[in-house]
Amino acid sequence: MLEGIGIPVGTAEVLQFQHDDLGRLISLLLITSIFGWSVGHDLYVVPDNAQYILKTDHHGIIHVEFRNEGDANAWASRMNERGFQLPDGVPDDTFKKPSWMN
Repeated sequence: MLEGIGIPVGTAEVLQFQHDDLGRLISLLLITSIFGWSVGHDLYVVPDNAQYILKTDHHGIIHVEFRNEGDANAWASRMNERGFQLPDGVPDDTFKKPSWMN
């Protein structure tokens, strides 16, 4: 699947996507979310403005960390309005509990 979107298997490099590569980036996010099974398959996405970091991980979780709390609260509010609440527990015992869950 990676080769199908032009990324060699085993790549551990920084990749840069342009706006017209959005389909490839979304495909990469889906591939790593569904088939990533170890820390080496986790994917970090940082936009040009560096105001947040999106991470897919091997627990089947998508994390978003924000530079400022106001953006985080606005994002969580919009997600909640769309029916996606923040979880109230961790997915398994190997998952490190984020500070906001304490």
